[in-house]
Amino acid sequence: RVRDLASRLKTAIVEVPGAALVSPEAPELSTGIVAFSVEGLTGSGLNQRMWEDFNILGRPASNESMRLSIAFFTTEDEIEAVISAIATLAHQSR
Repeated sequence: RVRDLASRLKTAIVEVPGAALVSPEAPELSTGIVAFSVEGLTGSGLNQRMWEDFNILGRPASNESMRLSIAFFTTEDEIEAVISAIATLAHQSR
């Protein structure tokens, strides 16, 4: 379940203009942690915007990216909300 949810999120991030996947895309090389960046935002800035604008809690992963942890209790609706938030921030940053 975690692998499927993480794969769904990673596939969507790759398709968002202005967003970039930092985690390995291949499921066999991945865990439930998904790291990504949004053009024009630092890792801390992205993390702050995700929390303040969308109530999505993650952690900065580097100067340029943040990470989210997918768990067995994460829902499909939560993954879709994250995808929407990333798309919104990427659009606003362009």
